[in-house]
Amino acid sequence: MNAPQEHGRHESPDSVGDDTTPDTGNGVPEADPHGRHEADSPEAPQPVLRARGLGLRVGDRPVFADVDLDVLPASVVAVVGLAGTGRSSLLLGLTGRMALTAGTLEVRGTSDAKRIRALTAVARITGLIDLEDRLTVAEAITERSLLDGVKVPAGERAVRGAADLLGLPLDGSRLVEDLTARDRTLLAVAVACARPADLIVLDDLDAGLHLEDQSDVLLALATLAATGPAVVISTTDRSPLPDTVPAIHLHQPEDHR
Repeated sequence: MNAPQEHGRHESPDSVGDDTTPDTGNGVPEADPHGRHEADSPEAPQPVLRARGLGLRVGDRPVFADVDLDVLPASVVAVVGLAGTGRSSLLLGLTGRMALTAGTLEVRGTSDAKRIRALTAVARITGLIDLEDRLTVAEAITERSLLDGVKVPAGERAVRGAADLLGLPLDGSRLVEDLTARDRTLLAVAVACARPADLIVLDDLDAGLHLEDQSDVLLALATLAATGPAVVISTTDRSPLPDTVPAIHLHQPEDHR
C-alpha cells in the first residue's frame, strides 16, 4: 500500500470564526448542513472535526480556499467537486497528512498534526493510497495492520467487525483485483478500521460505481458511522447523496493576488 510522504502542519486555532453562514466561496455548505450553530450549542454533541477557513496554495496556484466544515459523531459528510478542485488534497489535509496553507483544523479538540493522524484513517486517496491489486484480501488486511502498527490478529478482528457492519462478506483467498468495484470500495473502508480511528476518509466514492452501488455504499457507511468512526467521502456527483448526508461543494478559487 502506498502512503503519502507529505505530513500535516496546521496553525493553532486561536479562533474558529463567527457563527454567520459562510460566504459562498470555495467550500459552499448547503443551508449550513454541518450544524455549525447546533454544534456550538452546549446541548449538542461536539464535532469530531472542526475546520474553519481551510485553504491550500501550491506555488502561485490556489487549489481551494475558505472551506468550513463540522463533522459530527456518527455522521457521513460529503465533499463534492469536479476534477482539479482539490478534493483529494482536502481529505489529506483533514487527516493531518498534507500541510494546508490557511485556516484552522481541530480533530477531537487537537490541532496537532501528529495527533490528528493518530485519530484518523485513510481508506482511499485516488492515485496515492489504495489496495494493492495483486494481494489477497487476507494479505491486504495483514499489510494494513502492519502499516498501522497493529498486531495482525487484532487488526483482523477489527476489520472483520467493520466488514460485518458494512455488509461485506470476506473471502481471504480472493484477489483484490477480482472484487467488484463496490466490494473493493467497502474493503478499503474495512481495512482502514484495522486501527481504531474517530474519522475515516474515502476519496472518489463514485469511481467505477453505478448510482445504485453508490447508494448501497452510502447506506453501508452510515451503518458503520452509527457505531464507529465518522466518515468523510469525496465525489464528483451530488445526486446519489441522500438528504441525510451534508455536503460542501468545492470550486476552483479565484486568484486575487
